[in-house]
Amino acid sequence: YKGDYQMTAKQRLTLSYFHQNADDIPDYGIPWLFNGPAPVNRRNYYGLESGNFLRTYDDIGTAKVEHDFNSHITVRNQLRYANYARNVLITEPRINNAAFTTPLSAMSVTRNQLASNSTETFLDEQLDMSAHFETGAIRHNFVAGFEAGRETSDPTRPKYTAPDTSLLSPDPSQSLFGNPTLSSSVTDSAVSTGVYAVDTAKIGRHWEVTGGVRYDRFSNDYATRIAPFSSFHRVDTKPTWRAAIAYHPVAAGTLYFAAGTSFNPSAETLALSAGSANLPPESNKSYEFGTKWNLAKGRLAVNSSWFRTTKENARETDPSNSLLVVLAGIQRVSGAEVDVTGHITNRWDILSSYAY
Repeated sequence: YKGDYQMTAKQRLTLSYFHQNADDIPDYGIPWLFNGPAPVNRRNYYGLESGNFLRTYDDIGTAKVEHDFNSHITVRNQLRYANYARNVLITEPRINNAAFTTPLSAMSVTRNQLASNSTETFLDEQLDMSAHFETGAIRHNFVAGFEAGRETSDPTRPKYTAPDTSLLSPDPSQSLFGNPTLSSSVTDSAVSTGVYAVDTAKIGRHWEVTGGVRYDRFSNDYATRIAPFSSFHRVDTKPTWRAAIAYHPVAAGTLYFAAGTSFNPSAETLALSAGSANLPPESNKSYEFGTKWNLAKGRLAVNSSWFRTTKENARETDPSNSLLVVLAGIQRVSGAEVDVTGHITNRWDILSSYAY
């Protein structure tokens, strides 16, 4: 559902609500045998007909208010709440006691049961102001704002036991053994705040320069609800920036260069441990050079770019202590991409891309 309401000549209200639910039967496919999938019938199902499911329920509500102070300045406030419920029981088939000389008919499959029941919530508030103004011959599009959010997660993982089955002729009609035991139960909450400002300046007909800064604070609290009990708390604060310059030799073409920084806190997955609770964030730098062209009166678009992202202090398990996580060194991804989009007729478009 989405509704747009014009409250006054200068005020607008947008309300939206989204719901989605799914009820699926998960299938982890064919078990791995030595160096590849086991040579069995591809239709084999190693799960349990009465005991495997994946059920999800998503509800998202959003309210946005916009106010025009004049033709140059607009303030927007958006509030969103989301609730995600997930209940899953999946069978992971594993071949046991297999040797190169063991015939397939003598091999059995252990059913490792993966189960989780969790609810995640997300409350987000974003207030921003956009302004259009000129300083001499330079035209500005300036945006500044504040953002705050709170995330929660409470996964509970029961442990089920299922009977083994034949590799060649699995029996999905079997049932789970007894009652489940609780293997883990945790609670986690994260509060994030950020302030930002970005300005795009148009200089003459051919140049655009963009610069922006942001400052974030990320706080996380993690605790286990069953033995062995533990709790961890961490706060990370860090500034980041982005910048870009674009040159328009003609109205249909653009050459650009962009760069920026970002960071990944240790609790970005809403989880902490004794090995990661004292670990600072990973730091990243990204660079991109590219060009964009609209040809044939807008019927053909060609875009290409070269990019590089460098993680300067990647998280890895400590080689001398597997219980600790350390910031070990550099990881780098470099590549190039080309996209071609064509509008052939009123009914046909062509989309193509290649990335290396």
